[in-house]
Amino acid sequence: MNHLCSSAAALLTVLFVGCDTPQDQSTTDSGVSQPPSQSQPSEKKPSTQPAACEKRPILPADPRYITLCDEISVLYDAKARIPRAVLEVLSARKISGEATRDDDEFREDERLPESAQARPQDYRRSGYDRGHLAPAADFKHSEEAMASSFLLSNVAPQQAQFNRNAWAGLESATRECALNQRQLSVVTGTIGEGGTLKEEGRVVIPRQFYKLWVSSRGYRAWVMPNVGAGVPQKELSGSAYARFEVTLDELRKATGLNLAPGTSGEAKGRLCAASIPLSR
Repeated sequence: MNHLCSSAAALLTVLFVGCDTPQDQSTTDSGVSQPPSQSQPSEKKPSTQPAACEKRPILPADPRYITLCDEISVLYDAKARIPRAVLEVLSARKISGEATRDDDEFREDERLPESAQARPQDYRRSGYDRGHLAPAADFKHSEEAMASSFLLSNVAPQQAQFNRNAWAGLESATRECALNQRQLSVVTGTIGEGGTLKEEGRVVIPRQFYKLWVSSRGYRAWVMPNVGAGVPQKELSGSAYARFEVTLDELRKATGLNLAPGTSGEAKGRLCAASIPLSR
């Protein structure tokens, strides 16, 4: 597996500084879920960060998440059995190539404790898609990298028509933006809990999905519903994404993660307006 670290070290260093457990969220009038307030700090536990990550500026260790790093970097919620944040760094080289997904199968991530692993049978006949957070199409440069994107540590339950239409459109726009940037860091994640697959109490269905673009030229961010009313079921025009666009400060508050510290997040971003028109 080729490791993602050298050319993108500076950008990766600033993307994540802290993490709060994004569970049991309430929802504000704007429709963006909020993490619960915590009256006391959580008890410190030994680092769950693997030795392979210790010397790399990928993601900081956090006792509330399992940290995985390789072609992508993951903050994994062992209790919910889904990722809460997945970081990838895209370039024209990475999203170009001949690798295909024809022979790849979703599978357990054996780096995780067995009790924390999602399994293919959890999703079978559940009515939900296995939604990639870092999509397979981002890894056409390498058969090995594309195969690793099918690990279930990079997957969360996603409404089928949402996954295949509106969310797929955002993924395509992300690759278009990456082609116009020297380098684009992308953070994709999940927010909240909307039940569990097949009501078995194992794999949590996230209430929302989010995507954040960050480059040296700025950022853009979106939060889209996955549960309840308002989940987009059809393809969206570029301008239709405006109702899901949020400021970086709103995204930080919703996720409990200090995403892209040092980046001003009071106003909506203006990155790659040709890929998705700016909100008015």
